[in-house]
Amino acid sequence: MCLILGVLLAPSFGWAEDNQLTREILDESLQLGRQFLLNRQRPEGNFEYEYDLITGEIPHGDNQVRQSGALWAMALIHLDDPRP
Repeated sequence: MCLILGVLLAPSFGWAEDNQLTREILDESLQLGRQFLLNRQRPEGNFEYEYDLITGEIPHGDNQVRQSGALWAMALIHLDDPRP
């Protein structure tokens, strides 16, 4: 998910001349992914992992596999850049 976010946002950060993903772009993507998930964490600890960009609504329902993916993403982001 974070890599997808980075690819979507990369034009605003400016790709390198040879269109390669740089560490700077990846770091910014990971930071944005972490911020999104932390801002969307529910009181019980699970995540609102989807957001409709057109309507601004959060889809109803929940999916255990997607919850696991969101938690796994947070664990990998933390492994790359540990913060409290």
